[in-house]
Amino acid sequence: MTTPNVSIINEGLQIKGNLSTPGSLKVLGGIAGHTKCNDIIVAVMAIIKGNIAAEEVIVFGKVVGNIRADVVSLKAGSHVMGNITSSNFSVEEGAELEGSLSINPKDVTQSASSS
Repeated sequence: MTTPNVSIINEGLQIKGNLSTPGSLKVLGGIAGHTKCNDIIVAVMAIIKGNIAAEEVIVFGKVVGNIRADVVSLKAGSHVMGNITSSNFSVEEGAELEGSLSINPKDVTQSASSS
């Protein structure tokens, strides 16, 4: 059985600069830069200041930047300041979005992978 490739940015760790990984990313700390990965979880206390391009984005914490992904899920208590482009979007009560939302079933994956 293959173990999924998951990179973790631990609590207290702050990355400055763009980050790219072909696998999954779990952010407990912070990133100041653009992030490109297969899928990403932004934990409750985490903050990303930069754009995110991925297949799937799940936000529990804060994102200041644009999100482009096939699947975007904003969980209760999350806060996004930026525009979201997705083909599958869900939001829980208590999540906040300051920006625009574009639901586009075509070309989201291709655009995210070429960003």
